[in-house]
Amino acid sequence: MQEVSNNKREIFDVQGMADAARSTEYESLESAASEIVDNAVEAHADNIKIIITSDVNFNTGRKEIKHVGFLDTGDGMDIDTLHGALVYGEGTRRSAKGIGRFGVGLGQASLFAAPRVEVYSWQDQEDIFYTYLDANEMKNGEQTHIEKPKKETFPSEFIKYQHQRYKTGTLVVWKNVDRSPVKTPSGLINRLNKSLGQTFRYFVSKEKYNCKITLIDNEQPQNPTYVKPRDPLFLLEDDEFLADRDKPAHKDEKQGEPAFEPFIPEGFGSNEIEKEIEYLNNNGIKVTAPVTIKFSIVKDRHYSDFKMKHGKHPGTSELGQEAKEREGITVVRSEREIDFGRFGFYDVVNQPTHRWWGGEIRFDSRLDEEFKVSSNKQHVELKKPNQTEKDEARMNDTRTLWETLDEIIRPAITQMKNKNQNRLKYKKNKAIDDVSNESRGSYPESNNKTEAKNSKINERVGHYKIENDAQSEIEKHIDSITNSEYSESLGPYLKVQETNKENQDIVDFVMQDGYSEIVINKKHFPLDELNHPKQEFADIFIKALSMYYYKNADENSVHDMLDELLLEIKNIIKEKYSN
Repeated sequence: MQEVSNNKREIFDVQGMADAARSTEYESLESAASEIVDNAVEAHADNIKIIITSDVNFNTGRKEIKHVGFLDTGDGMDIDTLHGALVYGEGTRRSAKGIGRFGVGLGQASLFAAPRVEVYSWQDQEDIFYTYLDANEMKNGEQTHIEKPKKETFPSEFIKYQHQRYKTGTLVVWKNVDRSPVKTPSGLINRLNKSLGQTFRYFVSKEKYNCKITLIDNEQPQNPTYVKPRDPLFLLEDDEFLADRDKPAHKDEKQGEPAFEPFIPEGFGSNEIEKEIEYLNNNGIKVTAPVTIKFSIVKDRHYSDFKMKHGKHPGTSELGQEAKEREGITVVRSEREIDFGRFGFYDVVNQPTHRWWGGEIRFDSRLDEEFKVSSNKQHVELKKPNQTEKDEARMNDTRTLWETLDEIIRPAITQMKNKNQNRLKYKKNKAIDDVSNESRGSYPESNNKTEAKNSKINERVGHYKIENDAQSEIEKHIDSITNSEYSESLGPYLKVQETNKENQDIVDFVMQDGYSEIVINKKHFPLDELNHPKQEFADIFIKALSMYYYKNADENSVHDMLDELLLEIKNIIKEKYSN
């Protein structure tokens, strides 16, 4: 028996794991901070202070981040719970229905940000208990176990906040932070404000839980930053960005309104659509749990009204710039955002129209396996399935999770995009009609009447009109296309190629060597039969570009507009040449 015992090895070599413990799945210090806030929220904290200390870097002469402390008013931990709080796989929050579940968060997140983490916790005002984890000591063989917590005084770096302690609570300290993306406390505060405001928007919202998160530069505690909700759907009444009721798409922090409104897809009675998803419970029995999908769309007065009033696309407004940062679908688990992206439900990069709607997928931890939630609660695996995955689902007489969600989400996106495009068309046409009506009888009968009328129309809706000099420039580039190759440059970003493939669309864009090539399929577009192919294509391209500006003109690069421009070209070609 002794021989067998001697042959046993530890599952983990602590010294060898020291570096691995600091190389985890967290993408940023902000995501690691979310893990600590998770723990506080799970412990029923209603007040969380994140305090950033700094020290002078003698090489640069500037003050840089040194320690970060997380002080909360939660339940605190007893000695046994605190003893296991930094043990990998044990954790403190193992509820299947709460935010925390996997038992790897506190130590893993902390060592990502700093080489040492210290935890102080109390369940009465008198006794503070302390434990720590140090990657350098692990590497040197000095720390191989978590010692039983001992009584300790409040750490000197944060002593000024001792009187702000609640009768129960916890202080987590990241010592000598070395993974911050910015060097100064103000820079980190700005990043945490945005990240935590979006991730924990429902917890900090007064509409929901009203949990206060405060960001403090230890050198300027009199000027704290209070984290406000940052809702990608722009629906919360206390969102960080509220729109001015009188000035379309402008920000009004004090008396503003949500810039978006609920959107109800066709065939549904609410903007919140509940779908039951099957899963196997702990007893291996097939049961269901709900997924809720929610949509929002920009209010008309902050979209088309802005364009009519200012002659600019709403993408240039304060709201437009903020919406650009929040473009995407948010995935929320137990009221906390766990992921954010496109997830294959739409995949056009930088298409401005996508910023003007919002989508949310919400579920609780019963569906963690179906969403393949990562152990650090930073991601879900939600992507378009391949054929093998589809076939496996069919064998079980079901569909993949992505397909189930896609049949609701994709049509809703199309409906929201179309609604916004129609809004702009309607307002543009109405403006032209209004000006035309105003112009009748307003000018003397002369050859200048038409010029005066057109001038007034252009003054009101000039942003919708492609300028003559831009059109001439395009024609100049297109004039270089030869009848034999059709491949000369249209400009610094565009050139034309031809193809003869059976399964390729009429026209497409291909990114290659820094150019966006327009690929024309001769199977559908009769280049060889045209009398003046370069002029024909010039007309098509310019018309498509004009229609793009009518609908979607935005101050973005050529690359940003290619996909919408492509749709216009396709429509024109189909209308003009289809049999």
